[in-house]
Amino acid sequence: AQNAKGRCRVELVNGAPLSTSNAFIMTGENYASYSNTLYVGSNSHLYAGEGVWTFSYGNEMTVSNAVVETLGEVTFTKRSYSQYIGRNSNNWVRVQGSSPQILATNGTFGVKFGSHLVFDYPVEGYDADIVPIRAKTLAFDSDCDLAVNVPAEACEAFEGTRNVKLVETTGGITISSAILEAAKAKLPPKCDLYVRDKCLWL
Repeated sequence: AQNAKGRCRVELVNGAPLSTSNAFIMTGENYASYSNTLYVGSNSHLYAGEGVWTFSYGNEMTVSNAVVETLGEVTFTKRSYSQYIGRNSNNWVRVQGSSPQILATNGTFGVKFGSHLVFDYPVEGYDADIVPIRAKTLAFDSDCDLAVNVPAEACEAFEGTRNVKLVETTGGITISSAILEAAKAKLPPKCDLYVRDKCLWL
């Protein structure tokens, strides 16, 4: 559990492993902890058998050329049912680098309660066979936000028929047309964003 005052940081770098058969949880006393940061980068690996969860607000998880894996759900973007937290949790999940992976193939990746999912697409594109998020299902609340940041140098790669898979699911993606259209509007020319075959494509 995190301190109720928040602003705690957990960082895995340089190939560091962290494994638990239980859940990895970021929260605090009375679920009121805020502005905590989980950074998993540079070939590190976080494995949590039961799930990766956050039960507070204003937190950020960044996965940068590393792996976050669970047999359960990724509910980092979901607030708790605590009376101490309002509707808008304002949590962030950022996916960066050429080989980031968030794996929840048996569970839901939930973007909930006013939270944000951000892909920072690399200039060089993703490595072969890399899909940044793999989950059983991906679900957005209607008050959440999706962003895909594509650098200008990468735009030419999207000429013709190139498609990049951002999210792969076996059970489907629940996202409103409003969220999808808002994300599309921020893309540079030659780029598109759409759901097809239970996947999210760039």
